[in-house]
Amino acid sequence: MVRLRRRRPWVRKDSEPGAHRHVRPVDRLRYRASAGAEGASGNGRRARTEQKELSARIEANAPAQAALNEGIDLYNKGAFTAAIKHLTDADVIWSGDKAVQVEAYKYLAFSYCVTSRQTLCKQQLEKALTLDPGFELGRGEKGHPLWGPVFERAKKARQVRGCHCFCNMYRTMNARSLSALAGRSTSRIRVESSKGTIHAG
Repeated sequence: MVRLRRRRPWVRKDSEPGAHRHVRPVDRLRYRASAGAEGASGNGRRARTEQKELSARIEANAPAQAALNEGIDLYNKGAFTAAIKHLTDADVIWSGDKAVQVEAYKYLAFSYCVTSRQTLCKQQLEKALTLDPGFELGRGEKGHPLWGPVFERAKKARQVRGCHCFCNMYRTMNARSLSALAGRSTSRIRVESSKGTIHAG
């Protein structure tokens, strides 16, 4: 009886057709370690790049943030008229990023509300909501008796305007569709915005 010698699984004979290459456990661990090192170095480079970009944005936004902080300091000191003038006239604020502008609109609104100018207060809050639809007051600001109700009215007014815009767009699309089906020009279709009905004539 001839005893066959079993070949080790990581040994490969290139002469055998279709032979599979077996990787030794040690080589497999080395490959994983090298791949992990390459991935770690790639993540490190990506993190450093993102950090540089963030630092550049912060540096570019620093003048706007400093001007905003000056206006907030005036507001906190009770100089509401001076805060309004500073926040309105500081052009560097309105060249900053969205977060700085939204914050400036908020403190302008607070200053107008405190000085009993509710309409102007609502206008500033609407501008902040237009710039950032997800804008919300802080936890300690929502229940304020002066600007809390004004903020809710501003949100509702913006929602109503958004609904009107969507309805008008929907009616216009319906008018064009009917015009294409009837073979008539869009100019011959009259849309009644008040009732939402379409008449051809």
